[in-house]
Amino acid sequence: MKKFVALFPIAKSVHVTKEIGLIPYYMHVKYGYEPSIACYGRQNEFPTIDQTPGLSIWTIERSKTVNVIEKLFYRFVLGSNYMDYLYVAEFIKKNAMTIDVLQVYHVHDEFVGLLSRLYKKYNKKGVLCLKLDLGENTYRACLERYNERGFKHIRYRIRLHLLRQYIDIVSVESRKFITGIREIFDKEPLYLPNGCYELKSVTINEHRENLFLTVANLSEWKGSDLLVEAFAMIYEKCNWNLVLVGPCENNVLRRIKDIFKDHPKLERRIIMTGNIVGKRELYEYYKRAGVFILPSKGEAFPTVVMEAMYNGCFLVITETVAPKDDIVVDGDEGVIIPPNDKQKLAEVMLRIARGDYSNIINNGKNKIKYQNRFSYNHSLVRLQEQILNVAVKYK
Repeated sequence: MKKFVALFPIAKSVHVTKEIGLIPYYMHVKYGYEPSIACYGRQNEFPTIDQTPGLSIWTIERSKTVNVIEKLFYRFVLGSNYMDYLYVAEFIKKNAMTIDVLQVYHVHDEFVGLLSRLYKKYNKKGVLCLKLDLGENTYRACLERYNERGFKHIRYRIRLHLLRQYIDIVSVESRKFITGIREIFDKEPLYLPNGCYELKSVTINEHRENLFLTVANLSEWKGSDLLVEAFAMIYEKCNWNLVLVGPCENNVLRRIKDIFKDHPKLERRIIMTGNIVGKRELYEYYKRAGVFILPSKGEAFPTVVMEAMYNGCFLVITETVAPKDDIVVDGDEGVIIPPNDKQKLAEVMLRIARGDYSNIINNGKNKIKYQNRFSYNHSLVRLQEQILNVAVKYK
């Protein structure tokens, strides 16, 4: 059985049911790979692993030791985080020949170029995939630094050079990044949008409750405080409620409590569930809610939006969600709004509550659109085709 390994040293349990774990997991389901996440954690630290049978955690041991001279050398050459490189480098040296497909992440990861070179040194026939996970800012930085000259950002440009040389497959999540990435890597990028965890059967509720839903690490960056502020502007004009799912940062929680003081009746209209680990339990909220809202200040490719589509929710997302044009294509999928615009968000929420989108919200078509555009059942076919083409080249 061939091994498909996602190299993501800082992975936590939450990453198992995001693209970090789901791509190797569904490559196992569809094509029989032996899937793993290579990281510092241990299997018993990942409670979500039970939802992806066959996927395992391959622990990167932090056992490398260096003497004083080596410390000075590595700090000068690699920077202050040099031990992170050395731990993973030892793992790759030891295991590269047993890894048939290695997936690495993020062009902004400071060691991804060196680790890619090392994998190819020890396994010349191994297939090396780079998943870029680009947002607007990281894409812009990548283009700008690729075109720079001189010593500014020299380490970043060396990293790009190494990736161009050793990466077999480079993938992007948003179509609008394809042209620029083609130029940088001198190869055709694979369009590989994020999907989500799919249950064996999901029924679409055609008569949804009057619920606005958000699922996130509830923070200022995700616009969670702004969402509550917008709802406070309209809740007395409608019979909808708001559900907030996820852990809440302290500053946002304080802000919500302040809003409750100004609007004493609002607290009864907002449900805060805390973090929900199990997808089956989480998906019950998606199925109940008519509308999913993510008023974030910036996203590469949010898995929660895919989960919402998969469960048939109408979407309200911001312009700073990088693949917004891939997601909202004909307007039936949802509404795109400016970030940091409480007034516009409140207006859209009130229009929804008054029935302006009722014929779309309850039709369940987003579930079909998710399956056709984003499901790993379709997108990973393209990845497997490219893996096989590379493998043939190395025979």
